[in-house]
Amino acid sequence: MNRLVVTFVILFVWGCSSPQTHFPIPTYSDVLLGDLTANARLDSLLHLPMMVGMDVNQDWQVIATDTVGGLNPTIPSFDSSESVTLPHRILLPNSPIWYRTSVPLDNGVLHIRADDGAQLWLNGQRAHRLTGEYFPIHATSNQPTEITIRVLNNAMEGGLRSVQWIAQKGWSDYQSTQQKHYDQWITERKLSLIHPDLKQADLSVYPAMLTDPYWQAANDSLYLRWQSEGIEQAILRFGKDSLDLNLHKTVSGVSGNFLTSFPSFENIIYYQIQQGKTQSQIYSFQKQMVKDTFQLALWGDSQGGWTTFGQLISRMNEHEPAFGLGAGDLVDQGSDRFAYLQFVEALSQSTFVHYPVPGNHDYDGYYDDLHPKNYFEFAALPHQKQYFSWTEGNCAFIALDPDERFPVGIPEGSAQYDWFIEQIHSSAWVSAEWRWIVLHHPPYSQGWPGYHGEVSILELLEPLFESTRIDLVVAGHSHDYERLIRQFGAQKTAFLVVGGGGGGLEPSGLSDWPVMDTVIKKHHYGIATVQGKSLTFRAYDLENQLMDSLTLTHQ
Repeated sequence: MNRLVVTFVILFVWGCSSPQTHFPIPTYSDVLLGDLTANARLDSLLHLPMMVGMDVNQDWQVIATDTVGGLNPTIPSFDSSESVTLPHRILLPNSPIWYRTSVPLDNGVLHIRADDGAQLWLNGQRAHRLTGEYFPIHATSNQPTEITIRVLNNAMEGGLRSVQWIAQKGWSDYQSTQQKHYDQWITERKLSLIHPDLKQADLSVYPAMLTDPYWQAANDSLYLRWQSEGIEQAILRFGKDSLDLNLHKTVSGVSGNFLTSFPSFENIIYYQIQQGKTQSQIYSFQKQMVKDTFQLALWGDSQGGWTTFGQLISRMNEHEPAFGLGAGDLVDQGSDRFAYLQFVEALSQSTFVHYPVPGNHDYDGYYDDLHPKNYFEFAALPHQKQYFSWTEGNCAFIALDPDERFPVGIPEGSAQYDWFIEQIHSSAWVSAEWRWIVLHHPPYSQGWPGYHGEVSILELLEPLFESTRIDLVVAGHSHDYERLIRQFGAQKTAFLVVGGGGGGLEPSGLSDWPVMDTVIKKHHYGIATVQGKSLTFRAYDLENQLMDSLTLTHQ
């Protein structure tokens, strides 16, 4: 996000509330999440050591033969089960794994760590999560409680890592300590960043921005998003001249989450955010207009590697792309609000708009109901589902989300399948020169040893590559760069895996099949250049060295 540095002296009155008389000197010298050292401190404060509790890791019965999908199954019979001790993991991709034990417990919370997520039944009755990996338990120590856990494994290996019972008081103390630590960090950061004249002021009337803003798009509209310290209303002042922010609008937020729309604009825009008595620095933004020739950035699996991802964002900025596609696993733990705050702050450093697509890790902590609340709060647009479509220039894009169900897939008869079929027969898709599918799970992959790509996605797309003229399929999931070009009758389709956006890279070794044209295990990003009937894609590493390139041409 470009920032305007004010280099002149101006008389200023702190705390002005009128949008017309506000001056551009910021209350705080930076946003709270703008410093990596400060972020690491907050991370350590919020992620407290495991609460003292009772491990429930012995004498678990396990059934790994059930192929029932969906979120509301019937508990199977455990007559033919084997007994295991936790942690327990097996190679069983895209399958449910059932566990059961009985143990005397009292009221409290169960902390269930599972790959990729878990559902819980107590004495045969479904118990829904409190938050993330924590589930309530109402029981009495006089009688054993039958615990049944269904692990929803959407990756390769999966299973039940650990189960811990925590007394109600321990859980309450844990939450209270987290909140105290967060409040302590907020105060420390505000004191270190606030204007010197306000060091003795009442900080409660000077709410701080947690992140800088970043821009998203939906066809002809732009959206500005940022996160703040709990306030629910802000004034956005903007204009074409940094010295005359002559327009303003009131923006409502929920829990400090702000999102507001703009009509698409061609010229540079300057804007400043006022919240209570706080005012931000002046930001500037200009969307690169999509004309005959334009560029777009591609990346995936930022997944908690914020230093690396920030470096890649800086590299992408140098190409001045019109927009960027994020192919899933935006964070490493979907139910971790702080992880999404870091994601927002990372994107705010970019000079272009974004289309973030969810991946399986964006569902972590939400496998109980497969509703990724934080993705909707921090990355989705109003009235937008996890899957969506848009057009830019002569390109049509469809973003899919096979993680919205278990096991992974978009089966016939589902709402997303019907929507997808409608999209690939729409006038926007048919009339486009270039047709893109973007999703997290690749139909082909070789770089993750033992993984061959998502079979359900290949079965969905393979009959359509030629008939609906799909030119490119962009995915992540495998933490590397992979390319494959295949011919389907008269249609040439390029498959790109761009999963090196920040998460840990895949280990050495390759799967036996499919045989990709290129596999490179480096952190990277991609830049596609569209020029009429020609499309060139280039992949770059962290040092901005060209790793690979391809060119597609339509006759």
